[in-house]
Amino acid sequence: MDIPIPLKAVLTLTGDDQLPSLSDDVYVSEPVLAQASRNGANALIAPTDRLILSDMDEIGIGDDIGIIANSIIGSVKNASGGKYPVGAVLLPNEPAEGVTVVAFEDEHIAYLERMTAFKAAGADFAVAAGHTTLSSMRAAVMAAKVAALPIIVIMDVDEEGKSPTGTDYLASLITLQALGASAFGINCSGGFEEICELMHEAFPHAEIPLCAAGELAGFSDDQIRSLSFAGVSGWLDTSGKINAKHAELIDKYGTCFDGSTEKDSRAASVYCEAFFLPDDIELSEPLDCSFDISDELIDLDDENINAVCVSLHSTDEAAVLAEGAYMSRLPVCVTADDATTLEAALRYFQGRLIIDTRCGIPMSELNALGDKYGAILY
Repeated sequence: MDIPIPLKAVLTLTGDDQLPSLSDDVYVSEPVLAQASRNGANALIAPTDRLILSDMDEIGIGDDIGIIANSIIGSVKNASGGKYPVGAVLLPNEPAEGVTVVAFEDEHIAYLERMTAFKAAGADFAVAAGHTTLSSMRAAVMAAKVAALPIIVIMDVDEEGKSPTGTDYLASLITLQALGASAFGINCSGGFEEICELMHEAFPHAEIPLCAAGELAGFSDDQIRSLSFAGVSGWLDTSGKINAKHAELIDKYGTCFDGSTEKDSRAASVYCEAFFLPDDIELSEPLDCSFDISDELIDLDDENINAVCVSLHSTDEAAVLAEGAYMSRLPVCVTADDATTLEAALRYFQGRLIIDTRCGIPMSELNALGDKYGAILY
């Protein structure tokens, strides 16, 4: 079952605020479902946000994630009579110290375990919510792809479009839509005007639907209309309620700008910045990757180039680049000796890379890796 667009999703509720155990009677609030149906919601989101492995391990139920996911998602599907697509919420793990290859792989493994459990329990899509690092969001999208679940990413940002870790929302959009996210949205701590402006700025670069998350009951009709005009077509209500008038406005305006704007999404990125590329990219001379790569990227200042090229000779060098390239103020292009090294760079790099197709790796392999990781071939 595909994610409906325009999306009007309601977060369903369990009976208490505690992590469910195997003996709990997990249930769905019938008034929430009744109101969702009456007022025009077209999807439900089950409260699987409680399935955080560290918390579950602490109380001794970490091995039962599949059973608990089935209980939570199954109760929502059963209570709704199969009328709605049902999503599952994925919250981030506890943040690791620094962005490292090991931390990224640990996140990916944890998320894949949950995504696999969601899929087995009958979830139709996933919602990655509350994520503040590009590393965490990439790990979630990659896990969803393996589990064959469409995924909506909702990023927490301030009025400048930055997360608490400094991750930029536009860089995240560029990276995640290329990687395979089904939709992207923000939960902004600023006011309505700031949310509207961020969406308006993102829309010309968005090849996937844009979403807004929050308490829809608190939005005025004019605010719903204005956000729709800014390009929003997905709405995730966190109050457990949805206004019938809002649903009508979303249906009326939710896709009114589809195809109306020529999208400019040809961009590379690091976690804090998106780099929109010219038709002709002028690369630097290849830099060998060393533990000084961060300093070299900072010092690189040549008005005749608009992208830095890094030459990789091993998977260890790919890991070094991934942990140091965030310092670059230019888009990063990589060339590698072999496909294994190139894939390591694409997997670990927290952003969107350019691949130098002159590297000698067969084009069939380059195309496959570019598609898998959302890279740009040049």
